[in-house]
Amino acid sequence: MKSTIICIISLLVFLTSCKNELSPKDFIQFVNNPENGLVKTWEQGGVLLSCQFTPATYIVLKQHQPEDIATTDITSEVKTSEEMTQFKIKFSKKNSSNFLKTNQTTEEEFNLKTMYLSYDIRQDFKIVVDKDTSYCAMHHMKQFYFLSQFMNPRIQI
Repeated sequence: MKSTIICIISLLVFLTSCKNELSPKDFIQFVNNPENGLVKTWEQGGVLLSCQFTPATYIVLKQHQPEDIATTDITSEVKTSEEMTQFKIKFSKKNSSNFLKTNQTTEEEFNLKTMYLSYDIRQDFKIVVDKDTSYCAMHHMKQFYFLSQFMNPRIQI
């Protein structure tokens, strides 16, 4: 886990120091491509966890139409978003239509899982680099209400 965070931070420094600019569409594709190291996926007990580092430029570009935006138009928005390190976390279950609800899940268990992912999970996210620890400042969980098999909290540290 520590090596993953170091890789992500190293890649972030590399990306911010590069002078070759990608088009907005190419930048989004670069960040989404797991081969570039910004997306990591783990599996345990049939549950998949995917973590994607989302740079400030990526966040701003995803809020706009990438084809219609000039790089100079987003500079102020990117500066505002740079104050936080953001990750997109995705939980999914390989063999189930819904991440939270299985055949054995009672309504109470479902509600407890939903409450944990909506509020309490924030306490479990932090970045540790050497002896410095940054805790989660806020998170937003997007639930797809039985339409998909995953939960998608966004973490900001």
